[in-house]
Amino acid sequence: MGRYLLLPVLAIGWTLPASAAVEPGEAAPEFTLNDSKGTSHKLSDFRGKLVVLEWLNHECPFVKKHYSGGDMQRLQKEYTAKGVVWLSIISSAPGKQGHRTGPQAEADTKDKDAAPTAVLLDPAGGKKIEYRPFVVKEEKILLMAAESKDEKTINSAIREVISACTNGAVDVFKLPLVDMEYLFLQLRSHSVGETVKPNVKCSKCELPNEVEINLKEIQPTSDPDHKKVIPLVADISVVMKYPTVDDLKDIDSQSDIDKALTLLVKSIDKVYQGEKIFNASEMDPKEVRGFIEEMTQEQFKKLFSFVETMPKLEKKIQFKCKHCGHENDSTLRGITSFFS
Repeated sequence: MGRYLLLPVLAIGWTLPASAAVEPGEAAPEFTLNDSKGTSHKLSDFRGKLVVLEWLNHECPFVKKHYSGGDMQRLQKEYTAKGVVWLSIISSAPGKQGHRTGPQAEADTKDKDAAPTAVLLDPAGGKKIEYRPFVVKEEKILLMAAESKDEKTINSAIREVISACTNGAVDVFKLPLVDMEYLFLQLRSHSVGETVKPNVKCSKCELPNEVEINLKEIQPTSDPDHKKVIPLVADISVVMKYPTVDDLKDIDSQSDIDKALTLLVKSIDKVYQGEKIFNASEMDPKEVRGFIEEMTQEQFKKLFSFVETMPKLEKKIQFKCKHCGHENDSTLRGITSFFS
């Protein structure tokens, strides 16, 4: 029989139980959360200061209203300048409206010119997900996928294992790909250990070297120039979103140009033309594709830069080749790099 434990989604943070009522004038209960940069914060770190807790969901209509007009940003800048600690907290679970990884939250803060003291991530949203560690069946599925060295096969195996080990509590198909991969690594570290030993080729002699990696040190990262709002011409801008696992499930069978177009069609959230707003979800995908195909090369490159700089799993490593002695500085990217 499987051993069942409670795993906070993405293993981040502590959440105040609903039953813990606090009366005015009493000390607030302690909590600890990581921010969008990966730094841990305790509420007690700000003892003696005025602290604003803002629950943040950039897909909420009311949040959109206050941020689009700049009201919230003005308040943040005004009060943090007076010494107030402003903590924006994102409590949306993976696959739910408003969920953000660290790099995604950083991109939002930059795009909206927001100025909180920190953006804290609590994707457990006050809930915990019951899971069981891998059993022999799941280990076999993952081993066969790893041996195939086929990314589509590996992603399919990951989806199957996450669904089985969480008893379907996580809708994997609604997650952005990097969220699915990160969640899997956390689940794997709780099931069979925190370290993996993939074989990495030496950049000089190209022979494989076994390198030990701590899964807990692997975080989603994104390019500092990554932006979700792409201005195309003076009165037209495109707001992008992260394609989900479901969006990408059949993309590998397409040609390179069709793959690029499909990625962009799935990544467009809204188009702003002057004061008009066009929601991509309300448009025929062929219409969205036609909009992209009418772009100039420069406009297409600006739009595709969103895809190229999307958050991804990566880990910088250093090792000395056991074959030729060359000192290597490498960066492993994507889930296939961390299979062993």
